[in-house]
Amino acid sequence: MQPSVDDNLLFLRIQQNNRDAFNALFVRYYTRLCVLADTFVKNKEDAEEVVADVFFTLWKSRNSLTIQNMQAYLYSSVK
Repeated sequence: MQPSVDDNLLFLRIQQNNRDAFNALFVRYYTRLCVLADTFVKNKEDAEEVVADVFFTLWKSRNSLTIQNMQAYLYSSVK
């Protein structure tokens, strides 16, 4: 799986406290991640909460994380 240059750039901006970059990443992946989470928890609201928690952790830990592939990181975190 090839990391998206756009994702890498967004993460770099997120590490610089850019909320617009964070929002762009959220919009890009939120729906797909909710579908994935729902396959595990079998409840839409719980799936949305799982995804929200992943994004919260990403924002909170943005300066200590090293992410090579954002998509893989997000999908693994949801699982």
